[in-house]
Amino acid sequence: MASFSTTATITEPEISRDDHGRPGLPDYGTRLRRARLGLFVALIPVLMLFVSFTSAYVVRQGLPTLDPRTNNFVRDWIPVALPRLLLLNTFVLLVSSVSMELARRQIRARAIMEMASTGPGVSSGDQIKARGLR
Repeated sequence: MASFSTTATITEPEISRDDHGRPGLPDYGTRLRRARLGLFVALIPVLMLFVSFTSAYVVRQGLPTLDPRTNNFVRDWIPVALPRLLLLNTFVLLVSSVSMELARRQIRARAIMEMASTGPGVSSGDQIKARGLR
């Protein structure tokens, strides 16, 4: 039977080869694109859940309810006071995040300096080795 649609071909990603010419892992760019796509797909449901909870909170806060005794709409939203421990936990989280970022930057700078001290200069291949510290 004749087909009216064209046949799509799928090209294989570039595969790195080992010393003997056998196929190995996909190249770095392909792996990075796959990892970013996986991260994006994993973050979408989290974002949707956050947006739905936020919108439900805002709508419920302003939504009046019918009081059956008086037949009037009343606002029954009772604000909740935040505990001081919440502010303390937020502060600790921010301080720890900043300190971890500063430590990561120092480790990366030291790694690049050590690579530079072993030879005449830091080549792009050496910086690729330190890319995990980026």
